[in-house]
Amino acid sequence: MVRIFLLYAVIVTVCNFLDSRALFKYLERYAADYRIAVSGNQKAFFEQWAREHIVILALSDDSFDATSNERLPVSGPPVPRSFHAKVIRDLTRAGAKVIAFDFLFAAPRPPDKDFAAAARNSGRVLWAGRFQNDGSESGAGTQLLLPVPALLRANPHFGHINAPKDEEQMGVSRIPAVTMYRGQPIRALSVVAAQMYLGLENEPLKRTTQGWQVGNLTIPVDDDGCFSIKYLGTEPGKIFEPLPYESIYHGYVDSDYYKQQEQKNNSKVTLRNKIVLIGDTTTLGHDVVLTPLKEMAGVEVHAHAIATILRNSFTRAVSPATDFAVLCGLTLLVCIVAASCRSTWAVLASAILLGAYCVFNIWMFVEHSQVLRMVAPCAAILFATIAVITERNLTVERARQRSSALLQRYVSPQIANYILANPDKCALGGTRVTATVLFSDIRGFTAMSENMTPEEVLARLNEYLQEMTNVVFQHDGAVDKYIGDAVMALFGVPFFHPDHAHQAVAAAIGMQDALLILQSRWREEGLPLIDIGIGINTGDMIFGNTGANERFDFSVLGDSVNLASRVEGLNKEMRTRILVTATTYEIVRDKVRARGPLTTHVKGKEEEVVVYEIFGWQEAGAV
Repeated sequence: MVRIFLLYAVIVTVCNFLDSRALFKYLERYAADYRIAVSGNQKAFFEQWAREHIVILALSDDSFDATSNERLPVSGPPVPRSFHAKVIRDLTRAGAKVIAFDFLFAAPRPPDKDFAAAARNSGRVLWAGRFQNDGSESGAGTQLLLPVPALLRANPHFGHINAPKDEEQMGVSRIPAVTMYRGQPIRALSVVAAQMYLGLENEPLKRTTQGWQVGNLTIPVDDDGCFSIKYLGTEPGKIFEPLPYESIYHGYVDSDYYKQQEQKNNSKVTLRNKIVLIGDTTTLGHDVVLTPLKEMAGVEVHAHAIATILRNSFTRAVSPATDFAVLCGLTLLVCIVAASCRSTWAVLASAILLGAYCVFNIWMFVEHSQVLRMVAPCAAILFATIAVITERNLTVERARQRSSALLQRYVSPQIANYILANPDKCALGGTRVTATVLFSDIRGFTAMSENMTPEEVLARLNEYLQEMTNVVFQHDGAVDKYIGDAVMALFGVPFFHPDHAHQAVAAAIGMQDALLILQSRWREEGLPLIDIGIGINTGDMIFGNTGANERFDFSVLGDSVNLASRVEGLNKEMRTRILVTATTYEIVRDKVRARGPLTTHVKGKEEEVVVYEIFGWQEAGAV
């Protein structure tokens, strides 16, 4: 549990740190744009409201199409300012409340006098300005391009049309509400348009803890001084379907034109009390920007920004403390689930939690305009799932290795691995199997014990048992138990091997060879020598768990096991070293040198038993 808590703390710290790094900021901006795109088509009533209050008057390629009867009387852009003057007069007569130009009029031209007069008489015109950087990194060369003085004197309202140039930005989704220039606050075109529409154009601008305030209009901004645009719809040009500039120029602001538009669009078309944005959508003008809803004309971006301000549908980021609490809570939940469930269930639960958080995150944005961090919590869910499951698997594997090492101190590796791999079979009971059992016993152990201290006897016995055990393991056998100085070994269980009888005989011969090496060593050390007898039998037996619920033992039971033990006891009276029963001999007879059949009686058997004495292999290397 301590390791899980440490993983939790590390993951929270790392994800919170990465949230301020370039990659996570890039992904977070991508997530923000995706939320905007999803929310675009969720508010039908908002879309209808926006269409009823904001209109785009577009200067397009069709405005100069020579085949059109309604084309402008010029070959192409730029449009003479006298045209704009006429459009201002017609829009004013039609009752437009704000006439905002998404054009720069920074250079003087001869018709400016008529243009300025039209703007002055209207009193509803809004000009565009633009910040232009000379390329210096310090930004000291930034200039504000404004309309010519004659136009500003005629109507002083203007706003900048710049969008932030963020490296991680996927598209224009924010607008700097106010930009400070030479100590003066320069408001965005969309902000000024909203002020004029609400009659707040002469109200002072105030900086608040939330953002900027003009009268009762509050514009919340982020750390960069920008407000997020909440785009409507899913496709550019669908919400604010532009009116052709040339139609207004040709005087179609009378009732006949509106009636035609009503029949065409099945809706009431009027310019009265609306914000009219005039912009350039021509191919030559190339005023197109990337947005979360695909590419969009710059003038349409301003329309969405104005709708966001007027409907007060600003998105607001939750406090850093709330974001951090969400990160901590999700990470903790994943750590608890991953630490307490199986890996498969933990992965499934984390996947469900990841999807649920993404849906909740988008729902909070769409329904409540609340922005929660997306990337860091999602990364924390993934990291926590992978880290905790990996740590659990490593812990389980370490525990298994420790258990296996501890278990092998008491049983053979084969039985230890069988128990660890099949814990469900540790209940009392067994399975009928065909296997081979080997019993070995020391001859002369009692005499040796009488001439040695208990410590010396134990040292010699352990040395002997270690060598015999190694031989059994070399031939894929399992040491079932040590019975004093006797060894009981199994072949073919717990893991089946088709040649288990051959393995048992090979082990018996190997044990005799190992004993010869031990005898030679002990002889040089002046220690008493011992001999061993080995009995082997192949047959049916029960392999399984015997004993009580609190203390049990994996072993084999049956008459075939007892017979192997009785055969081992015959070695003393028959003065032999390796005896096998007829069933074992029939399996290995083509490979061994043997004497027999030898018929004898064993304890517990009324009928005679046939055994064979094994001397070794018929050919060297038969093992």
